[in-house]
Amino acid sequence: MIALLLLLLSVCSIQGSTQLDASELDKAALWRRCSFMWVYPTLAEANRSGALSLHTLPKLAANDQPTTLYKRFAAQLRGVHSLSAMRLLVKTFVASQPRVFWQCVLAGWTFLGCMFADPNLLRILLANGEAHDGEARPEDPVKALAHLLFNLGIGLCLSLSMLLRTTLMEICYFTSVRTANNARSQLIISVFRSAVTSSSSSSSSSSSSAAGMGAAAEGGHLTNLMATDADSVGNASGLVWCFACWTFSLCTIPFVIYLMWTLLGNAAFVGCAAFLASNFCAG
Repeated sequence: MIALLLLLLSVCSIQGSTQLDASELDKAALWRRCSFMWVYPTLAEANRSGALSLHTLPKLAANDQPTTLYKRFAAQLRGVHSLSAMRLLVKTFVASQPRVFWQCVLAGWTFLGCMFADPNLLRILLANGEAHDGEARPEDPVKALAHLLFNLGIGLCLSLSMLLRTTLMEICYFTSVRTANNARSQLIISVFRSAVTSSSSSSSSSSSSAAGMGAAAEGGHLTNLMATDADSVGNASGLVWCFACWTFSLCTIPFVIYLMWTLLGNAAFVGCAAFLASNFCAG
């Protein structure tokens, strides 16, 4: 039920746009987004021509427009005088693009939920088969049919879980890369706007040309360093992916321990203690 709820939230967050000038991603229906068919025209054109040109690239989605991202980021920084590294990451990855970020996280939680459910479904299937084999013969035809339908239902759930898991895993990673690229866009725009503004003010207030040139050189050096850092943030394509996996794993630890206890008894606690102790010693 939790996985289905998260899937519903993911679906609600990726509704297609009806605007004529919208990008291919915004106009794509749900099945085209899940199968990445919205990018097929671009790949077909690249295959025909042997290369991609500027006019064949798809338009940026509305949530990926650099101007929109910068305005949101500037609104988040209004009235803020200093930021720690963590708060800066939160504002660039979450606050300025919440829809894209939570789409990635919800897709990640749902595909991990399917992975969490698969062993339990398989255990139910095997336990039902063992219980059926242990019954006396001959068996009731109605009961045999119900048993068959139950096994087919569990098998269908496993197949759907695998399909859903694979689809949402790809969506999660794609959206994680998209979130990182958006963060780089807003950071680079902010860095260069700040550099141009500060260099103009320092040049106008400087009393000598030498001092003005020195200030400009120092500002250019700092701008290059900040642009390099912003590019490093954009290269962290798996950051949101890792965040989704880490949060889901942390929240499901009690359930994992409980399932281990149902299978192994009190020996599960001994195994967990040995695992934690070995990790602590290795660290």
